[in-house]
Amino acid sequence: MKFYIHTGGGLGDMVKHYFWGHLGWKYIESIKDKYPNSKIKLITTCSNPIGSDIFKFNPYIDEKETYPWHSPNVVWGGLKNKTIGYSNLAEINKTLENKNLIARSPKVIHLGDTDKKDLVKFQPKEKYIVMHPFAGDTIRMSLPIKEYFALAQQYINKLNCKVLIVGGNSQRVIGKTDRIIKEIFPFEDKGIINLVNKISIRTALRLTQEASCFLGTNSSFFCVRLSLNKPAIVFFNKTARKKSIWKLPKTSDIYHVATKENKCMHHKQVMEIVKNALQS
Repeated sequence: MKFYIHTGGGLGDMVKHYFWGHLGWKYIESIKDKYPNSKIKLITTCSNPIGSDIFKFNPYIDEKETYPWHSPNVVWGGLKNKTIGYSNLAEINKTLENKNLIARSPKVIHLGDTDKKDLVKFQPKEKYIVMHPFAGDTIRMSLPIKEYFALAQQYINKLNCKVLIVGGNSQRVIGKTDRIIKEIFPFEDKGIINLVNKISIRTALRLTQEASCFLGTNSSFFCVRLSLNKPAIVFFNKTARKKSIWKLPKTSDIYHVATKENKCMHHKQVMEIVKNALQS
């Protein structure tokens, strides 16, 4: 038996599809349990060139095909030829013999050997925060890196925690149009672990998943926290919304917080959110 999953969009979209079990992901483990010899093909059409790397070591995937988001193959008519002989895993439970197939969404991003070594090397033994100051497009960036550094210093000194900075190629920093981060996080201080361009997207996502709290842009790293309903703060430009701070409905502690003139608004509330996350 052969099945396919087609996922695309931005990195954040692909992360949400995965953890929420959309597009057939919720059946990928059950179908392998029921049909051990079945083959699963993953087709990705991501706007970010490293999109397919997220699933590089997924043990349930047998084949991978990757196409750029802006290419002739993106039109479903073009991709349809790539699925001949394969059944859509998202529709597997519609058949009588698989009607009671157990749906269970994936819980982790699978890692390779180097990823696992990096996880052990860089993951603090004490509680930590992950910050991601970057994004794939400029509209989602509202804080300069130096402001993230100032926030990191506060949390390290007042809350006695570590702060991990994640990010890498194919992203932008505020004030830059170049899509590749050429500069590393240019600030150093005790308690800050700078992992920009030093680890894979898979390890960075796992570190983000297991952190006590996240602060950054609306990105794939935020989407990990959103998908798993874990404490997070995503910054946005004040002009984009009427409210300047609000909690996302039906979530534990996931907030949108406004910035103004390159500064974080509601410092006290943000500090309290982070403090509660570290204590939970």
